[in-house]
Amino acid sequence: MKKIIFVLVFIFVTIMPNISYTKEPYYGFYPSEKGVNYKLFRHNIFNFEVNIPKNWTFGVAGESPDQVIMMYPEGLNTGKFAPSYETISVGIIPIPNVSLVKAYEYTLSGMKQSHKGLKIIQKNTNVETNNNKAINFIYTWPSKTGNIIKENVFLVKHEQRIYSIATRTIDPISEKQKKTHESIINTFKPIKPVQF
Repeated sequence: MKKIIFVLVFIFVTIMPNISYTKEPYYGFYPSEKGVNYKLFRHNIFNFEVNIPKNWTFGVAGESPDQVIMMYPEGLNTGKFAPSYETISVGIIPIPNVSLVKAYEYTLSGMKQSHKGLKIIQKNTNVETNNNKAINFIYTWPSKTGNIIKENVFLVKHEQRIYSIATRTIDPISEKQKKTHESIINTFKPIKPVQF
């Protein structure tokens, strides 16, 4: 009996404290290095962080595996293309170990099926964002409301994963929007997965 109690005490004292449960939330907003006009948005399921303006929020759009995190100014009706429309979405290309070029072909193929009248404004250009290799391309398409929608897409390779970061606005994009979007995209950073 003493042996059993000793074993149980030993297990409780040595093994139990080593079992850890994360207290990380699925997402969170934190102070930004960019100052009080921004906040750091961290999403622990999609494994990224980015600095967004303090008056922006986020939502989830789409169905798995094509879900995206949409970031946008608070109060924006994301279901209606109006002159003030602007969103930035982050998704993960659902094909493991794919090249940037193949991810570009996959993304463009899907967009051509979804949007009639799609026009490529800028073909895939090799770029780098926050020390990650990326491809950038831009296209437009007419919405049902008659507006021309402009999407500026970055496919960012990080380890075995490719992220899609897309800005979506009414064309022509204002200089203020362009500056805000560049600021956001330049702070995009993949993070290590969190165990829940």
